[in-house]
Amino acid sequence: MSLYLHPNHPHALQLAGGAYYCDVCRGSDHERWRSTAGYDWDCCSVCRRDAMLVPDKLATRAHRHVLYYCARPGYRCDGCGGHDLRRYRCDDDDFDLCGRCFDSEVLAVAARGASDEASGGDGATGLKGTMARMGARIASSAHPHVLQRMRAGPAWFCDMCARRDGRGHGVEGAAAERWRCLSGCDYDLCGACMGRTRQDGGGA
Repeated sequence: MSLYLHPNHPHALQLAGGAYYCDVCRGSDHERWRSTAGYDWDCCSVCRRDAMLVPDKLATRAHRHVLYYCARPGYRCDGCGGHDLRRYRCDDDDFDLCGRCFDSEVLAVAARGASDEASGGDGATGLKGTMARMGARIASSAHPHVLQRMRAGPAWFCDMCARRDGRGHGVEGAAAERWRCLSGCDYDLCGACMGRTRQDGGGA
């Protein structure tokens, strides 16, 4: 089973069926790639081209040995204490990570500047290429979840501006900076509103 990590979503995607709309471009086509972490987040086959293939093995910060994908059920994640349908294991030390913790480690390796060769990727599909496209992630006082900077995309509105002025006027999708909720909410902020509400010390 092939899994992918998209720059606009922090969890792996898998091929699924059923009707949907793409959370990147708002369209749909013959392929549906859905979040494996239970979020209502999908992307189409065209937008999936921006994603990278999740490796079957990886040297991580969490453990001294390489972790390998393991199909055996019945485990407890040594990272978060939980479990999901994906398991990555070191048999030598009886150490396991669930899929969500493994995805976090994949992104952490990429953030440290891992080479495309080490990740098993090539060009834009490798870890380094994905992190180059991955937007910054910042908390905002206007929303309870972390927001991520992403490509503007079509037909979106800044939820803060629309509420404030009452006219429903959004921002020009292709021209404005867009910050979108990472937890699956249909919530966006424009760059100006994020600048006023960001909680990393960078606001006005």
